[in-house]
Amino acid sequence: MSYLAWVDFDPADRKRAQEIISLFKSPEARDELGLAAVRDGLADLLFPATSTIQTRLRYMFFVPWIFQNAVEEKDSATAARNFEIELISALEKGKEKKGVIGIDAGRKLKRLPSSVYWAALDTLGIRLISGTPAAILANADTYSRPLWHPNLPPQPDGFLETTSFTLRRDEAAFIADRLASEAKDSLFFELSNNMVDLTDVEQAWHLPKKNISRENVALLEHAKRFSFVMHGAHILYNRMLAKRARKNENARVHFESGELLEQYSTQLKNWRDEIPDMKLDDWDLNDMFRQVRATSHKLREPTIEFIERWVGCVIQNKAKGRNAKELVRKRELQTKSTQKARLQSDAALERWSGASSVNQMGFRWNIAKQHLADLKNAE
Repeated sequence: MSYLAWVDFDPADRKRAQEIISLFKSPEARDELGLAAVRDGLADLLFPATSTIQTRLRYMFFVPWIFQNAVEEKDSATAARNFEIELISALEKGKEKKGVIGIDAGRKLKRLPSSVYWAALDTLGIRLISGTPAAILANADTYSRPLWHPNLPPQPDGFLETTSFTLRRDEAAFIADRLASEAKDSLFFELSNNMVDLTDVEQAWHLPKKNISRENVALLEHAKRFSFVMHGAHILYNRMLAKRARKNENARVHFESGELLEQYSTQLKNWRDEIPDMKLDDWDLNDMFRQVRATSHKLREPTIEFIERWVGCVIQNKAKGRNAKELVRKRELQTKSTQKARLQSDAALERWSGASSVNQMGFRWNIAKQHLADLKNAE
């Protein structure tokens, strides 16, 4: 049996480790070409305290309230889990369906809301003591200071019987205060002060720039270009897999590889046609790397080299040639073992779904957009 552990010393490292463990099971966790440091670094700068596995903003209150109740019980760990399971039924009774964590799994739920929101509660200064949920519950009686922010709104009576995702006014005000205190430079905070309808804004860089700071406009430009440019690398990667699958005489799956090859060839052509619109010649990659380095994400030299070389291929209109393909091939080997590299291993190729990392990076915009809607619709 294998397991992952870390020493609970540095808050940033602990937060990062918790997010990594959660993302192992996330449907958006695939990072075929090792770009997560830049992707997640930009997302943290734009939308701190979010993650791809969050659903609704009111869990920022449900979790502290549940732990406040659990520490009063003799077996606090069991009580906390039971309360988190009870929350599922309470939300269903409140007519909530979309975004309810565990609505399908019920008592078999493994990823509890507390694990999903634990790091975010630390980021926003709502949770004041470091440690895992289990450690917090086990040592609750020994702490000399409060676990939760003193202005945390009180839990409503009977919220574990019937509740909803609708924020109360005092809850929305508390989140706004936390964003102002802990994330005042972020786009998340700026948008929280300008409660317009964001439903139809597909990507964050489509936002009107009028009320956005110059610094965040620059971050959005980095995000837009990075998302577009690396989307091309992933299309090429999938095209290379489809071509390899079609030629692989030992393949037992991917009988549709010829169709996939045609599909990705068309996508690659369409993507290449859009390159001039990105105006990549004046893209300051060093500035993007500098900003990512300011986050807790480790940006390594091989990653920087791959991004710089791939951007060079794109600018020179050579993102389909032999050098580009070799660059992608080598990058996969840098990020995976030979046995797991689909461009090298037949067994790994057999496990290819036919589409790996094909969606453009959104930098958690959909999560942030839902949270902002929750703030806007507080009652």
